[in-house]
Amino acid sequence: MLMKKHLLGKLTNYLLNNFLNKENAAKLWKIIQEAGDYLVGKLPDHPNHPKGRNPYAHVAMIPMLAWIAKNAPAHLKATFFAVFASFTNLALSANALGTKYLNEIFVITREVKDKITGQIQSMADYSELGMLLIVVTLLTLIIPVITVLLIQKSKFKTNE
Repeated sequence: MLMKKHLLGKLTNYLLNNFLNKENAAKLWKIIQEAGDYLVGKLPDHPNHPKGRNPYAHVAMIPMLAWIAKNAPAHLKATFFAVFASFTNLALSANALGTKYLNEIFVITREVKDKITGQIQSMADYSELGMLLIVVTLLTLIIPVITVLLIQKSKFKTNE
């Protein structure tokens, strides 16, 4: 979940700052925030989201999907949009796996006490938290930026 929020935020910010002027970026960001505010508490419950779904994450994907549609060749817009939307879903699934594996590599535990006796059952260990944050920050910055740059330099870039 942490990686998903960072990934969406970084990519959305990159798109807002590089493909829109400041005035339009501010307008679009305001729309995203208002749409997210409107959706708070309205998304259906899901077992993967025990604390509730994040409406802002859903809305923040819209500029990315618009960028995908804009950069597709004119005669293949629908196909590219569908394929890249599928890649987005694949990325979200990869996020879950990436989180799982990062949590296995960088083991972080919290202190757990017995509710009745107050005796500590497992000790807290945050010694790898710093390295985990560095790795997550690098991944969430580098992967989206490289992806955007590769597509912008490929034959799939449009001049529209």
